[in-house]
Amino acid sequence: MSRDLTTYGSGSVWDFMSEVERALDEVWRAPQGRKDGTSAFTPAVDVHETDNAYLVSIDVPGVPQDAIKIDSQNGRLTVSGERTHTEKKDDKMFQRIERSFGRFERSFQLPKDVNEGKIQAHYENGVLEITLPKLELAKPRSISIEAKANADKGSSASH
Repeated sequence: MSRDLTTYGSGSVWDFMSEVERALDEVWRAPQGRKDGTSAFTPAVDVHETDNAYLVSIDVPGVPQDAIKIDSQNGRLTVSGERTHTEKKDDKMFQRIERSFGRFERSFQLPKDVNEGKIQAHYENGVLEITLPKLELAKPRSISIEAKANADKGSSASH
């Protein structure tokens, strides 16, 4: 069973906070010119839940792996880095620049069922994937039901 944590109506605090962060990100993601001519860079994030973990995918094209920092402390996951603009020294003039550059930082309050000691990250083709494993106690498990007849035989044998 899996569900997308950014949908409405599932009722958990994690869902609510993810939705609030998404809404705020939409406001801040709009290109905002700076005095130095660059725009704020806010990478897009997807969060997905499985039975065993939360999966966070962050689009960071053009950001070298060694320019990304991931921290987990006191139930908070923070991803930061910088995408730099390399100016080419030639006689060509830009007609339009839509890509944004600069420092970024995304921070998320982790659900209480995340095993912070086992968080893993993988970077490939401009996508950073962070796996937040759930604690063993938080994972769903099946409980077998013992037949009443077997339970009675066991209790009478011990008398």
